[in-house]
Amino acid sequence: MHQVLFAFLTMLVLAGVGVFVARVPLATARRVWLILFTCVIAGAVTMMVAHAFVTRWGIRLGVQRDGLFSLIDGTAWRPFVYRRLTFDIVGWTSQLIEQFGPRRAVDTFVDQTLRDVWPNQIVELRLHRIEATVAHLLNWLTLFATVPVLAAWLTAVLDCSWLEALIGACLAMALVPLTLIHGGYIYDSMELLLWTALLVCIAKRWLFAVPFLFLLLSFNKESALALVPVLFPLLTRVVTRRRAVLWSLALGVLAAAWLVFIRHRYQSSAGAAQEWSVRQNLEFWSNPLTYFKVAPLFSPGIPAPRSGNVAVLLLLLIPLRFGFRQVQSDVKWAAIIAGAMMLPLFIISGATDETRVLGPLFPFLLAISFEGVQQLFDPRKKRQAVRAT
Repeated sequence: MHQVLFAFLTMLVLAGVGVFVARVPLATARRVWLILFTCVIAGAVTMMVAHAFVTRWGIRLGVQRDGLFSLIDGTAWRPFVYRRLTFDIVGWTSQLIEQFGPRRAVDTFVDQTLRDVWPNQIVELRLHRIEATVAHLLNWLTLFATVPVLAAWLTAVLDCSWLEALIGACLAMALVPLTLIHGGYIYDSMELLLWTALLVCIAKRWLFAVPFLFLLLSFNKESALALVPVLFPLLTRVVTRRRAVLWSLALGVLAAAWLVFIRHRYQSSAGAAQEWSVRQNLEFWSNPLTYFKVAPLFSPGIPAPRSGNVAVLLLLLIPLRFGFRQVQSDVKWAAIIAGAMMLPLFIISGATDETRVLGPLFPFLLAISFEGVQQLFDPRKKRQAVRAT
């Protein structure tokens, strides 16, 4: 009897799918398909990125200097302990799950996740097991949410459809493991999400959300103060120059106040307020072998070009050359200022080709590269470029 009922229900479901496909209007079909594309394709891409993250670095569990548990309870070393937002979210969420979640279901899910993600890691405390699981899920969720936000950024500053923007965002996210040469931290994905969302709000004139997002960005990583000048040319496109100056000053005060507070709060912690790797980085980038290095970034045992590899540089620089002149002027200037602010920090504090440090540059590089690829392969774009010249 149950089999007959299930067969009947299956037929109803399949018939409903068929009727929907046959009768749905074009506009509705477009929206539904784009939503499904985002859920299925973007979900798959970001899951693979999250897997590469765990494989290459993982969420460090039993390390005092910058491990997950010490970051959550605030006993990690400086400057890692300054980056509170992501780890406070993990900590608060884990405590709520431990206290109010269905114990048996939670433990079953957590145990299975830990066996799959960290098969050789033993975590004894139940709260720590929940925290590790929540951190893994949060890392993926922020990566997944970044895809539609990046697509919204592309549609806001370029002449492209949502489908083109989503495909471009998915391809960009697929390259994220290239930035994880020496691993990464889950606050990097949160930084990219919040920063891109902030850029979208400015481009769409949703200025009411800008202070809130910028505060979250500062709470997530104290280096947000260096990003204030990047916002100025974008603000001048949507408000007067005088108001753009006032906005920049206000955001700078917010970021500076948080920086002073967080450094004072953890001034007695081990480590240093700023990591210095200048000599190591100069030696690395002046070595010609640097530009031919490979590493198993996407999957264990399978080498891929590292982020400083000449193949990756050409993949990026060719579209940048053809796209730079085509994007609107505020995006150009924001990209230039972002490069001027982030590249010195990359040389000072990055670990050789650990390009995740350049995260705030990524939305601008994506927009310019996207436009450059269109110039390379879209005949209409090429004709427009010729006329403009």
